[in-house]
Amino acid sequence: MKGISPNIKKILIIVIIFLLVVGIYSIVYSADKFVDIPVPPNSAGKADFTSEEGEEEAKKYEENKIKEEQSSSNTIQESIEKSGNNYLKSLSVEGYKLEPEFNMQQDNYVVYVSDKSKIKELNIIAEPDDKKARVEGGGVVEITPEQQYISVNVIAENGNLKVYTIKVENQANRPEDKSKGINVMIVTIIVVLIIGGIVIITDKKSKYKNKVKG
Repeated sequence: MKGISPNIKKILIIVIIFLLVVGIYSIVYSADKFVDIPVPPNSAGKADFTSEEGEEEAKKYEENKIKEEQSSSNTIQESIEKSGNNYLKSLSVEGYKLEPEFNMQQDNYVVYVSDKSKIKELNIIAEPDDKKARVEGGGVVEITPEQQYISVNVIAENGNLKVYTIKVENQANRPEDKSKGINVMIVTIIVVLIIGGIVIITDKKSKYKNKVKG
């Protein structure tokens, strides 16, 4: 800096110092104006905003978070309050007898027909135990030679499913009732015992009379 007067050198030094001070102050001030705010989980990380923007974004985020929590709570509450009753109150097949006799806890039934190859359709009458439940498979159901089972679905208000099944079977395939044979045997034994008892009593009376006469 040869050829420059001392006064000019002093002025240049003062200007440089001033610019440095202004630069440092600007950096510090700018750092204070930026804040970190919470961002949604699907964000890549934190975002930098001015203090005013940061407060606004933070407020929006908290409001959305509260709304999501309330919505989730309401959904759970609704699920708890909805009925899970998926039973039938009654089940029958028009013109035929359901076996065994209907019980809402019983899932599987049989209907015996004279010849299922000649049956074209059956009328299924199903009534839900809970009016809020939905029944599928009731009403007139088409019967085909390949179809042996009829399914009646009961969907509860909360979505729970229960399936009742009706098997269509020929009367000729009905299993023999062994209890009837046992009953006949018991009756026969009782009759034989009664007749035997009568014979014994009559014989004793006859012998007693003969003895008295003698």
